[in-house]
Amino acid sequence: MAGSRSYRDLVVWKKSMDLAESIYSCTRTFPREEMYGMISQMRRAGASVPSNIAEGQARNNSGEFRQFLGIAGGSVAELETWIMLCER
Repeated sequence: MAGSRSYRDLVVWKKSMDLAESIYSCTRTFPREEMYGMISQMRRAGASVPSNIAEGQARNNSGEFRQFLGIAGGSVAELETWIMLCER
């Protein structure tokens, strides 16, 4: 249940922090003209994943926690789409 431990103890939060850090690192090599486009969107989506996991865990309600996990999952899908666009 949400609230039974800190979000910092959750493996999914730790891995999503690694993901966000990787996105910030990777986008440093992108062309400067993408600063307000692709870079901004990818960083926002990457940071949204651990942020929503943390916020949901802090709600102390398992229903709300599941809702925030769903939002985090949506950010993962958005980020995956941006990565696929980069590859193209």
